[in-house]
Amino acid sequence: MPTSAAPTSIQCVILHRRGEGIDSRLLRALETKSISVATTCDDGHHAFAELCKLARGGSRSNVLIVTNPRDRDSNASLLGAMERFPLHARMWIFDADNADRQLFAADKADFEAAPKALPKIDVHPSINIPPTLRLTDHAESDAVSKPAEYELTDEELIALTAPPPDFKATR
Repeated sequence: MPTSAAPTSIQCVILHRRGEGIDSRLLRALETKSISVATTCDDGHHAFAELCKLARGGSRSNVLIVTNPRDRDSNASLLGAMERFPLHARMWIFDADNADRQLFAADKADFEAAPKALPKIDVHPSINIPPTLRLTDHAESDAVSKPAEYELTDEELIALTAPPPDFKATR
């Protein structure tokens, strides 16, 4: 007489923001789907360790539920680690702010950063300033007289051309 296999129970680890509780809508949804909450964590490393414990205990249906979808870097590294190791786990995202899609399976595309828009530099077409750089030995530089406000005093010339002070001597 064949025996029926016992249905496998799905266990989940909930990763939430530090100092915040678990949304009651998420807990109700998990309860209606007969998904048991193994533990809750507020640190990604702790959540990954809990998934490892579930897998080591023989659980073949594990879920990590992330309640902070805006932490893209941390969530992407967790998803990458879950793909590298045989944890028999999937990552779901619970987005309390999204009324249409609150709980969904995570994919790499969910954590890719949006391309940054480069700032637009608006150059007015009527501004056409010729370059004003000249070589110091250029013949034209001698012919152009400089205003008196650009001339250096003897003290300024000495300060600019003096060798740097020897700081070792003062120690």
